[in-house]
Amino acid sequence: MPLIYFGAADMSGSRNDLALEFVGVLIFVGLAVFGYYKSYLALGFGIMAHGVGWDSWHHHSHPYVASWHPMACLLADLALGFLVITQAGAYQAPIHSLKADRS
Repeated sequence: MPLIYFGAADMSGSRNDLALEFVGVLIFVGLAVFGYYKSYLALGFGIMAHGVGWDSWHHHSHPYVASWHPMACLLADLALGFLVITQAGAYQAPIHSLKADRS
């Protein structure tokens, strides 16, 4: 989802906005990959943090983002983050731990 902000900044033509959104993509994608492989709870809280921090920050502060998008993304991030957190107990082991142990 952070790619939507990146695309909007690209269409705005501002290099500063594009650089800022690129940094946001690197940070949030990096955190998502870390959470996916290391901790589903961290992933869920990271998704929620994206909504509370990044989306709230974009609300009415960046003209290149549609006015409705930050609030819609915030709600989607909170719902998805809550879902990941509540389901984390069923999937405690990160993906690489599911491989058969041959020792």
